[in-house]
Amino acid sequence: LSGAQNIWLREDLESLLLHSRNLRQNGERVAVVFHCEFSSKRAPDQLQHLRDLDRTIHLSVYPEL
Repeated sequence: LSGAQNIWLREDLESLLLHSRNLRQNGERVAVVFHCEFSSKRAPDQLQHLRDLDRTIHLSVYPEL
């Protein structure tokens, strides 16, 4: 995938997706794909972690996530 990034640590995932305002490239939306070639657990765990954080951050407006 063009522009793909390999992110292992949850802290790096949080930094990229929750604390960065530069996710758009030339005004276009960016797709986030969670994939692990060697594990059927690692990518879903990262996604669940991100979703849990998002819910915590936006708890006051839940379920409007």
